Amino acid sequence: MKIQKICVNPLYTTSQLQIDCDKADVRALQQLSEQIGTIDPNKEYDIKIAPVKKSRSLDANAYMWVLSDRLAKVLRTTKEEIYRKAIRDVGVWDYINIKDDAVESFIEKWNGMGTGYLAEYERPAKNGGSSVVRAYYGSHTYDTAQMSRLIDYIVDECKSQGIETMTEKELQRIKAMWGDTR
Repeated sequence: MKIQKICVNPLYTTSQLQIDCDKADVRALQQLSEQIGTIDPNKEYDIKIAPVKKSRSLDANAYMWVLSDRLAKVLRTTKEEIYRKAIRDVGVWDYINIKDDAVESFIEKWNGMGTGYLAEYERPAKNGGSSVVRAYYGSHTYDTAQMSRLIDYIVDECKSQGIETMTEKELQRIKAMWGDTR
């Protein structure tokens, strides 16, 4: 729904919220009203209006997996291992300080969150009884720049093995779509 204007109209004992939108969006307002249902005047409610987030570009993600599969066949490994190596080499990660007795459990759980979620013991923490773990995030959390870096890495790996890839112009188009549709 495209909102043109929001107004709060203070009345004598209450206030009125007015949302002006295109006439074509009346169905969205009707659905909102149905979702709210009956209002209990004794309860407090949170109201949030936020911009719509479009779904991410599957072209960039799909292409990354196609290239990973081609590279895996040449290197005699799996596309998942190619992806994980790319995540380790150019992916997004954080250092997390974990109590020593929880490190193994944390790594196991983090690694189970998805193919691109990797956690590795890094070093003992400066404060005793803790360790530093490097935790990598899956590419579905990446912004345009991060996803572009991941795709560029896999493209470079493919080129080094003689695997044909898209032209630079085609690559720029799908990488830009990742940001436009997130």
